[in-house]
Amino acid sequence: MTFMREDIPKDIRGTYSGLSSPSMIQYFKDLGITSVELMPIHHHVDDMILVRSGLSNYWGYNTIAYFAPDIRYSLGNPGSQVLEFKN
Repeated sequence: MTFMREDIPKDIRGTYSGLSSPSMIQYFKDLGITSVELMPIHHHVDDMILVRSGLSNYWGYNTIAYFAPDIRYSLGNPGSQVLEFKN
């Protein structure tokens, strides 16, 4: 949602921080959006058959940590994805 937006700093595009940036909040308000549902954003593993084929299950059905935000959508600092997601 934020990866291609030039009004968001490049280093936070495609992350939790990018989604909550002031320009995205204004964008949502301008559209009349009052809530956003992110799914799935929890930590998961890919099926072995996909891994062997060089593919990924982006839907995240194989949850291993339901309440842990996936680090792929964070700024990449190990362990900080929870704080980034909260803030």
